[in-house]
Amino acid sequence: MVFSPIPFQPDDLLAKHEAPAPDEAELAESVPRTSLVSTIAESFKQMLFPSCNPKLLEEFDTQKVSWNPHKHCLAFVSGKDQVTVHDFEDSDGKESCILTSEHQKEVQAIEWRPNSGKMIAVGCKYVVVCISIT
Repeated sequence: MVFSPIPFQPDDLLAKHEAPAPDEAELAESVPRTSLVSTIAESFKQMLFPSCNPKLLEEFDTQKVSWNPHKHCLAFVSGKDQVTVHDFEDSDGKESCILTSEHQKEVQAIEWRPNSGKMIAVGCKYVVVCISIT
């Protein structure tokens, strides 16, 4: 199953329901009403779509999470110098595996080997550590 991202733009939802442009006589008396409507619309937009901050993804480093391409395993950076691997297939009473190494300092990125799924590359500040998972 493949999911394709669809850009979500809440401004387009509000633009479809706007009234046609008024003539000059209506414009003079509707200015306070227009600002009130836009204030209310903005409030509703924030209530209905609280996470529509365009800079939201900048706060999260998505390179520090990696799904295994062949199993239901997730690897993620759980500390400055460690990676945690959690197996969702065999999670009955099984704890997550924490991977550390003396060379593994300041983890920057992680990625599973695409053709086998049994090896993970951990990109650190000065070195790449390859770990075989059995």
